[in-house]
Amino acid sequence: MDSIFGDVPLAKVKFDAREEYQYMANFKVLQEVFTRHKVDRAIPVDRLIKCKMQDNLEFTQWLKKYWDATRPDAPYDAVARRKGAPGAVAVGAKPAGAAPARTH
Repeated sequence: MDSIFGDVPLAKVKFDAREEYQYMANFKVLQEVFTRHKVDRAIPVDRLIKCKMQDNLEFTQWLKKYWDATRPDAPYDAVARRKGAPGAVAVGAKPAGAAPARTH
């Protein structure tokens, strides 16, 4: 949504969310953006935070369709927008616990 509107308060987003209360806080930020920009779509938070594949897939498919229809042509620099927010992964960084690359 930030790549579309450019005004998502990314300082409030918990990029390393692992618990339901963190998911709820992130969905609250997303719902605020939807409300501010009059996006007429309810976010099924109760179903999404349970991490069931089908519910998340349906919402993600809708989000992708919306993004394709409304994204601006201007380039978007996600790393610069995050400004080193906690939990934000730098470009080229490996996730924690990632297995080392094998070379044979």
